[in-house]
Amino acid sequence: MLPNYSPKLLWRHRYISQIAIVIFSLIITILLIDLFYFYILDRKIAGYKPGRFFQYDLLTGHSHRPNSEGYWYPYNDGTKFYVRINSFGFADSERKIIPTKPRIALIGDSTTEFWEADEPYRGQYVIESLLNDRFEVINLGVRDYGTDQTYILFQNIGIHFSPGIVIYTFCINDINDNVNSKSKPFF
Repeated sequence: MLPNYSPKLLWRHRYISQIAIVIFSLIITILLIDLFYFYILDRKIAGYKPGRFFQYDLLTGHSHRPNSEGYWYPYNDGTKFYVRINSFGFADSERKIIPTKPRIALIGDSTTEFWEADEPYRGQYVIESLLNDRFEVINLGVRDYGTDQTYILFQNIGIHFSPGIVIYTFCINDINDNVNSKSKPFF
């Protein structure tokens, strides 16, 4: 024999079930829109997965992860830039250690790295073009480096590329990067 439920109790049960279905449908809809926005429209939050471009470094605290590539999302408006790190760990084309023509090295932090510009408009390519490709310009810039880290990087790695000219791009925030000791093994 079935229990005797009052019509008021049955109505309440149906009402709660309908609310649960609406809430569940709303959650699924939001999830699908978010996935579409993230994967199909390729819109990510600012700084999306910056770790894929960086690794811990015993000399400088951090460096670029060699052979990594992908989109860098620096701003909240969804602006993105394609970044490619070469096998030496620099945001530049693949380079050889032995120069084939006179070489200029660009050193510094994000102002040297030029990730916020499309690849053909990054410093090394613009300077090469302005010099009619008579010089090879290599980019040794790494985001968040202070002058101490830039010096260590150039002395230990950059010097092996035998640049005849070195251009150091200094930004005022490098002073703060010098005194910031987060994961910096030296200075």
